Amino acid sequence: MGAMRPPAVRASGDGRLNALRLFSPEQGSPVTDTLLVRDVIGLYQRHCAAEGVHGPAAQADREYTFRVFVDACGHLAVQDCKPYHLTDFIEGHPEWRSVSTRRAKANAIRAAFNWAAKQERIPKSPFASVRYAENERREEMPDDVLLRLETVANKQYEVVLRFLRLTGCRTGELCQARWADVDLDRGVWTIHRHKSRRFTGRPKSVALVADAVELLRAMAGALAPGQGAEAERPAVPTAVIFRTTRGTPWSPGVLGYQ
Repeated sequence: MGAMRPPAVRASGDGRLNALRLFSPEQGSPVTDTLLVRDVIGLYQRHCAAEGVHGPAAQADREYTFRVFVDACGHLAVQDCKPYHLTDFIEGHPEWRSVSTRRAKANAIRAAFNWAAKQERIPKSPFASVRYAENERREEMPDDVLLRLETVANKQYEVVLRFLRLTGCRTGELCQARWADVDLDRGVWTIHRHKSRRFTGRPKSVALVADAVELLRAMAGALAPGQGAEAERPAVPTAVIFRTTRGTPWSPGVLGYQ
């Protein structure tokens, strides 16, 4: 066999050598173009979809963020990107007013380029230095305010408020809670998909206090009255626990508008 030829490297207009794009997400084959911002985003999205990195709501939010970022910066070569490209992009969206929203948008984009750098698809992330501070922690809701909210809320929203207070769980975790994941006898709720799963590699267990167990037993009894102990496990064990007045599962976005 003859000696293998080294891959072709195309020079840019100013004489610099362009980096090679190692993979084409559309064709699945090596190419010799410059790796662009839109290529990194496309590869990262495919990775997240294949690995189930994000839940449906988080994935939809990131897809929007990536789409508008690609519209603004997708044509740029990664080697030419600077931190100001990301900060200018964030500041160009005045509708993202809160610090936490800006931080979340920047973190979503940084995650894509950090992943590409760890995969050695790019030498380093051009946005690694971009940081937005966290908002100050809000004061906890007083019990009397929570009681007033429960008084005026419909039953479906009332149980959500009570469960959030009793467990301290995230709204996204509550929205995905299923009957098959709770053991009312042991007082344990197992969360298989959670924010830290990719770091811990295992499910998260939440100890349910007596009031939380009582709340879930009452909800299960209302779903399946007159079935004794079987009332704790509805006929469809994969059913979502918390639902709206329309019978559809809650989402973090819908809860936020209540």
